[in-house]
Amino acid sequence: MARRHFSRCVRNLIADLRLLPHEENNASLRRSRQIGSIVDAVIKNFTIKSRCEDILLENWPLIVGESFCSRCSPVTILPGDALLIACANAVIRNELSLMKPLILRNISQLSRCKHIKDVRFRLI
Repeated sequence: MARRHFSRCVRNLIADLRLLPHEENNASLRRSRQIGSIVDAVIKNFTIKSRCEDILLENWPLIVGESFCSRCSPVTILPGDALLIACANAVIRNELSLMKPLILRNISQLSRCKHIKDVRFRLI
C-alpha cells in the first residue's frame, strides 16, 4: 500500500482531531540517504583551505627577510586590504617602512594574498 503524503496543514488538522501535538517541519517526509554520501558532501563543501594569514605566516622569513622575521610579525588584514605588521621597536618600523615596496612585491607573489595593497606598521 502506498503511503500518502499530506501537507503540513492537513497533518496538523488531523493532529488536532486526534489531540496530538502539531508537526513543525517536513523532516519526516525526506528520503533517507546513506551516511557515506552525506559525509562526502560535507567534506567537499567545508574543506578548509589555507587562508591568506596562514600563508603569510608560513612565508614570513621570505617576505621580510631573515634579519627582520624575528623582530616583527603580521597581525591582521585590515579593511581596505592593508596588512598590519607589529614591530619590536621604532628602528625596525622605520627600516620596514623603507622596505615597503619590496614587502608588497613579495606578498603579491603568494597565492591567495594578491589582494593586499598596503602595509601598515605598529609598535608592539
